[in-house]
Amino acid sequence: MPAARPTKAAISNAIMAVVSAGLTPGAIQINNDGSFRVEIVTASELQSCAPSAIANNDGPLTWEEAA
Repeated sequence: MPAARPTKAAISNAIMAVVSAGLTPGAIQINNDGSFRVEIVTASELQSCAPSAIANNDGPLTWEEAA
């Protein structure tokens, strides 16, 4: 039986929960078994980013842009 795939809704809900908690999602890791995790970015990690990476950020990608 093939591994389950996480749905857009499940990933969206997880990201929205992270944001609602006042945290910043940094990356999503999707595993072969269909499980996934949202990695959190700390304030110190954001400060160490290149200024151009922050200045050119127009917000998160949409599902269509990320595909």
